[in-house]
Amino acid sequence: SLLTNNRVETFFKLRQKWLTWKFYHYDTDKLNETMWQAIRVALRHGYHWDSKEEINDWCDMIKDLEYLGKDTRNPHYICPANLHDAHQHWIEKARTKRTWERIQEERKRVAAYEPTLYENRHMFLDMMFKDGHIRIQIIPTAQGIIDEGTAMHHCVGGYYNKPYSLILSAKINGKRVETIEVDLHSFQLIQSRGLQNKSTKYHKRIVALILKKSIWQQQSIMPGCNVIVITYLRRNSYFKP
Repeated sequence: SLLTNNRVETFFKLRQKWLTWKFYHYDTDKLNETMWQAIRVALRHGYHWDSKEEINDWCDMIKDLEYLGKDTRNPHYICPANLHDAHQHWIEKARTKRTWERIQEERKRVAAYEPTLYENRHMFLDMMFKDGHIRIQIIPTAQGIIDEGTAMHHCVGGYYNKPYSLILSAKINGKRVETIEVDLHSFQLIQSRGLQNKSTKYHKRIVALILKKSIWQQQSIMPGCNVIVITYLRRNSYFKP
């Protein structure tokens, strides 16, 4: 209640309508030491809030400043002349930092998965399909699969840890054309997608290469065609789930 919360009682006695509204009615549990000290500094410098929106934006800004490691007792940061612009500025800074942190965490998860991916896929690393200028090869690393998804603007980047999927990239003169997913249980084609999940004019040729079942069963070099397979691929002998 008001009488048992000295800080909110102070806002009431100072006739700080929106501070009282904010921390008495709604966010009593969020008036921590950082927020309290920031409010004290702001009040000493004559700062004021004219609406619910302003006090909400200001409190959000203080939390973002704390997250960004800024001095939340410094009037330069906490008493902006234009609260709206300052609020948007620090929101964007905090969003950028959170995005960067998520990327770093994802990179750690990817790096941790690389040994598992190699263990389950190493027998395919030397494999290549060839048809004229088209070259199809496995993407050998988890980070490579993520990069493929980013470059091709599709969701394959999230497939690096799918245990029974083999991800390959079809290229012409080193340029990505389509990304292929093959099921390692059946060695059947799941999908082959170009930029933004679209098919390309090479789609039928790429699919025809992948669907050559003998490629997935035996033969180091298949006579009479332009498909080169360097690794013996019998799944029951090599694949470890």
